[in-house]
Amino acid sequence: MGAGDADVVGNTNGNDPGTGIYPTTNSHANVSGSGNGVDENAIDSMGIYGGGNNSNTVAGALPMLGNTGGNLDQVNATGDQWEGTTAKGQGTGIYINNGAQANVAGGNDGISLTGTGDYFGLLGGAGYSVSDSGNSMDTWGYTGLALTGDSNNLGLGGVGDYLGVAGNGNNVSINSGTVNLLRNGCGRLLARCSGGNLLPELPLHLTPKRRSAGRAHRHAYC
Repeated sequence: MGAGDADVVGNTNGNDPGTGIYPTTNSHANVSGSGNGVDENAIDSMGIYGGGNNSNTVAGALPMLGNTGGNLDQVNATGDQWEGTTAKGQGTGIYINNGAQANVAGGNDGISLTGTGDYFGLLGGAGYSVSDSGNSMDTWGYTGLALTGDSNNLGLGGVGDYLGVAGNGNNVSINSGTVNLLRNGCGRLLARCSGGNLLPELPLHLTPKRRSAGRAHRHAYC
């Protein structure tokens, strides 16, 4: 499916009350172009290639993003975890291909970054499961995720963020004093608290908390 550019969900024209790309249920297709809007149904699988696209997806669907060229896609999804299967037999969840960039909003989604040089942002919501190694990501306020992978750069940018990590060599910048950083995996983690203070490398199962400006205390459980 070659969609071209700027076919945005919700726009109107003289012949159709809502423009954009609306595949029927059980669809499997690739959309190429930039600035398009794509609505997915449960058990659909869609390859969305190009920059600045907006994808609305649901639980049980597979959006796969690629070739964004530095122009971030937007994915709006809630409950699209990895446990499901599409009509084509593929696993569900949100997949960001090698070198692609996207923002995700919603919550309780499974997100896989399948290569290196990827970037994504989480725009709020909780219950995200993220599988990633060697990439960069940021969160905004009141975002909760469980990260599995190694050597990622993660910026927690908002008040009330929550992070669980299983992996090695992840570099986490914390820009809010109310972040909870809970370890549940192996390896060591480097974290920064607000005010530019550098915490030492933390052993397993720590909850760094802000005590006052420029200070942090830690609770070790191992």
